[in-house]
Amino acid sequence: FPLLTAIHRICSGKQPVTSLIDNLRNHPEHL
Repeated sequence: FPLLTAIHRICSGKQPVTSLIDNLRNHPEHL
């Protein structure tokens, strides 16, 4: 599941939170 992967990366410090927000904007079906 891409959203969980993104959260895991953020927790690991590999991906900024802003990129997760952009992903949610591009894929609203995850909400």
